[in-house]
Amino acid sequence: VFDGHGGTDAAFFIRENILQFIVGDSHFPICMEKAVKSAFLRADQAFADTACLDSSSGTT
Repeated sequence: VFDGHGGTDAAFFIRENILQFIVGDSHFPICMEKAVKSAFLRADQAFADTACLDSSSGTT
């Protein structure tokens, strides 16, 4: 869950980027369930790659 607990960075990141991850997924638009699952996994990794170590914002 990109709920912004501990800070708003994760929630802001997903709001700004999730659509691009979904539309850019190889399963889109044929299999939306796979596209959404894959998009959230990739978004989680992308957020982790860009998040500051001193930020307490995270995901569940």
